[in-house]
Amino acid sequence: MIAVIATISLVICTINFGAGRIIGGNQFALEASQSLGQKNATFTMWLTLSFLSPIVALGPMFYIIFQNLYTSYQLISLKDSKQ
Repeated sequence: MIAVIATISLVICTINFGAGRIIGGNQFALEASQSLGQKNATFTMWLTLSFLSPIVALGPMFYIIFQNLYTSYQLISLKDSKQ
């Protein structure tokens, strides 16, 4: 069950960041990707932990893990492209 929740969170994260990249075009791809991908993740986690069960909170928690991994990847690739 945890693997299914993690996989669904990864797919949703990929769709959000990918859609942001497409919306941003060539000039604002990173900014739009971050803007769309990181919307309300912390609020969602607080909401599920406060009013629902911890199992339900795994979805937003995995999403936050995946978005932080993707943001780290973007920072590393941005640093490498400037060198």
